Amino acid sequence: MSENTLTQNCYIYLNLHSKPKTFSVQVNGLVQKNIPAGIAEKARFHVRTGGHAQAVKEQVRNVHAFVVCQEDNLTESDPLYQGIKNIVVPVHYHYNDGDFFSVKWNEKWMPLDQDYVFDRVYMDDHKCYIRKTTFWEYLLSRKLTVKQLLEIISPEVTDVLIENIQYILKVKKVSNNEQGICSNLQSRIYNDLINEGKPIAPDLEEILDVIFDHCFTSWPKFSGFKSYPIYVGDENPSWDGAFAQYLNESKWTGVQGEHRFELLEHMLQVIEN
Repeated sequence: MSENTLTQNCYIYLNLHSKPKTFSVQVNGLVQKNIPAGIAEKARFHVRTGGHAQAVKEQVRNVHAFVVCQEDNLTESDPLYQGIKNIVVPVHYHYNDGDFFSVKWNEKWMPLDQDYVFDRVYMDDHKCYIRKTTFWEYLLSRKLTVKQLLEIISPEVTDVLIENIQYILKVKKVSNNEQGICSNLQSRIYNDLINEGKPIAPDLEEILDVIFDHCFTSWPKFSGFKSYPIYVGDENPSWDGAFAQYLNESKWTGVQGEHRFELLEHMLQVIEN
């Protein structure tokens, strides 16, 4: 992406010269303030190619790698890492590794596209962080299939997930008719992993939520609401309408049931491909 097309006006970088190290906030080319910690919403990671090339050539650090967001989307905060450390992954940058930021997962480095907008970037303890779920969503949207993602973050789940969808589609019934797709699949997957003596990833519920949401949003009949992906009707769906149908109508019989089994078919295709 050309730097001339940037619409964001706030550039944040780690100031290595301050004692202690802080994040400098640059607006219109001028440093406006230094902050010890903060949250940038609707932000992306950006490396200026000229500055990167100079750093590689001279092997001297210069300011060329940023978190970029609108000025109004940056919030200064108190130290926050201890409160979020279980839900985030660190984002790394070093000019000798390339002109990109990256995340390391299971000993594999994964570059981040510079045009991808993350919902939140946390800055504290001299590092940047993004939420694990946000990182997985990024991988599914830009880099990996569902199968590839599961092989990296929770390989023991792949076959169990596919087998349970296939079973529900075969017998055309679920364990709990009062629950939708997510709860029924999650319950079956947890039970199977326990019964088979397989490890359960501490983030399994969040992993499954990201995969389910990814499958839901690509379904042609998706309601537009991840919590209630099914809506039956001619009028434009609303969150209230989708919730009311989920709450009041039979979930696994009639038209609602037909849609759920159809959505499961779609999920199977997405996961297996």
